[in-house]
Amino acid sequence: MPLRDKWLDIAEVVDALRIFPRLLVGVYFATAVWVVTYLTTWYCHVAPAERTVEVTAFFAMLTGGLFGLSTYLFKLYADGGRDWDKYRANISPKNIPDGGGSSRTT
Repeated sequence: MPLRDKWLDIAEVVDALRIFPRLLVGVYFATAVWVVTYLTTWYCHVAPAERTVEVTAFFAMLTGGLFGLSTYLFKLYADGGRDWDKYRANISPKNIPDGGGSSRTT
């Protein structure tokens, strides 16, 4: 098997496992949790006399915006995958090489 085919097989596995989108969602979630924890700690340490409407709105906008953005990020992740039903329908015995494991035509 040529080196190019090995690299294409590895790329297909990485694509099928969706490693990079999962990593992106995980990093975003961890960062959002850290930022919201930091903001909540900051907001709780603001003196009650200094908790004006502006401070409360700032806190609410940042936390709501972070988690609101996460819905769009997850939608991008969920809609970006391979359609496996369509993928399996395109596989026929003539498209599978003798070694198996790849859907590329020979």
